[in-house]
Amino acid sequence: MNATAARTAWPAIISRAGEIVESYDTYVDEVAADVRRQGRPAVLLYAGDHDPSGEDIDRDFEKRSACWDKVVRVALTASQVEAYHLPPNPGKATDSRAAGFIARHGALVQVELDALDPDDLRGLFTQAIEPFWDTSRYDVALARETGDIEALEFAARSIS
Repeated sequence: MNATAARTAWPAIISRAGEIVESYDTYVDEVAADVRRQGRPAVLLYAGDHDPSGEDIDRDFEKRSACWDKVVRVALTASQVEAYHLPPNPGKATDSRAAGFIARHGALVQVELDALDPDDLRGLFTQAIEPFWDTSRYDVALARETGDIEALEFAARSIS
């Protein structure tokens, strides 16, 4: 996927996760129903904080929705925290998942996804999307969209 296609596709790919929902359970049910309704392989690309709860969100979402063919944690991983020199904060010792996090990572820290530069996050998502992206289908859809816009503009001019 070229850089222009990635920038154009970005909002459409993440818009579902950006919705405001009444409850987590409702959201899980809606996403699962939507995936099943589409009847095609589904891939969850997830980015979250590097802390005990941030690591658990994708596991919980995958388990509750039970509709994904593949789940990819795009960010944040321990290696990304180190590679991007992201500032760690002390983790919450009261989190029930703290002991497991310490066992996996050696320390209890909290690193916010927001600490990652948006361009870096976009790059990570672009890399994660690449194996699933069909450029030829995208080009067909883009050409159809361009034709639709031209037809609408012509119709608007003929009405005026």
